[in-house]
Amino acid sequence: MVASGKRKKRVWIALEDLETHAITKAREAAEAAQLALCPHCSERKLEPLEAIEQNDLEESMNTLSSSVRPWDSGRFRFVSKLQDAPRNHGCVAEMLSEDDGLAVAVKRMPNWWVQSGQDDFKSKYPKEVEQPWRDAGLVKGLQDLNFPHVCNLVSIFRDQHMTYMVSSLATEGDLFSWAQRQPAHSDARELALKPIVAQLLDAVRWLHDLGVAHGDLSLENILITQGSDCSKPQLKLIDFGMATLGRKYTPGSNLAGKDMYRAPEAYVAAEYDAFLADAFSLGVALYAMVFLNYPWETTEPGKSDDFDYVRRKGAETFLKTKTKVRGKCLTDLISPGLIDLMAGLLAPQPGKRLCLGETCLLREGHVCAWKSRWLPSLEDPVACCTRVFSSSSVSTMAPDSESD
Repeated sequence: MVASGKRKKRVWIALEDLETHAITKAREAAEAAQLALCPHCSERKLEPLEAIEQNDLEESMNTLSSSVRPWDSGRFRFVSKLQDAPRNHGCVAEMLSEDDGLAVAVKRMPNWWVQSGQDDFKSKYPKEVEQPWRDAGLVKGLQDLNFPHVCNLVSIFRDQHMTYMVSSLATEGDLFSWAQRQPAHSDARELALKPIVAQLLDAVRWLHDLGVAHGDLSLENILITQGSDCSKPQLKLIDFGMATLGRKYTPGSNLAGKDMYRAPEAYVAAEYDAFLADAFSLGVALYAMVFLNYPWETTEPGKSDDFDYVRRKGAETFLKTKTKVRGKCLTDLISPGLIDLMAGLLAPQPGKRLCLGETCLLREGHVCAWKSRWLPSLEDPVACCTRVFSSSSVSTMAPDSESD
């Protein structure tokens, strides 16, 4: 109430300002309601995360290229070859550091490919989507932000012929190898995969919150390592050489990603949403984790009967009626909730695809994957990760361009 003898001071607001205020309030209310629809997102702590900007990435790449150290083969002892790195013309090996006895992963690449730094690399290979200095720079940037789902970059070395990028070792190998060791029976297999899938979706969502789209998600680029407390395994994302900053991506003549994981819009759109393209790749990875096989060889139009069927009929119809594994329909092998999650991530139209809970996509009306009945509940401390949640949208960030 107003005290006796005093009157409220009137505040005059221009009509256009009042309308803007009302629109802003309505938008905020709609966003809050959309977040509330997703239990996973609404439970997160609303604390803004600072997205990685282009100047941050350039600074990281320049710092790394100017601090390359001479390679002394005596400091590292070869243990075994882990995998080839064909797009980087090299390979990755496990080695032991003679300094501290720790096992590390060493990516070995020829100098004619890596060049002396990002500027020289872009000058030599202007249309190349795989960029090793971008990979190292993003890992360093994510490492500096305490993002836990990367293998920490230890140092970069060079000799007369090769460049060596040394990182912490993921003890359990890639996600395909890990999935091969899980129970074959459907119920037990789903139970084993569920916490890793939850961690994977959360890790990529966190990456997007930091303004980074991976661009090359696959079972080979997702590693598993045993936690320091020897409890539950922890997931690591690797190979950020095709990653971009921001949602909007303009493809060039060389497309990012692998044929079977690539979102279909990459072939036909002048510009596409890189976050939703990552979500599609996760759908393929989920299918491959479960069945140790791929649903198609490519998503390129006219090159795969299976994916052409998905374009015509939709992913749900494909998974429920057309696809067979070991002579059985998927509906006889896995739970309905898991099929629904796969179908939502694999939707051929990006506008109908599940998002991972990114604020910018939720406010555009995308359904969140965390609403899936298959994913573990938030109350499950083993299956779920907790972290801060970005309340900011990166949808207005300047896009990267790889156009000709």
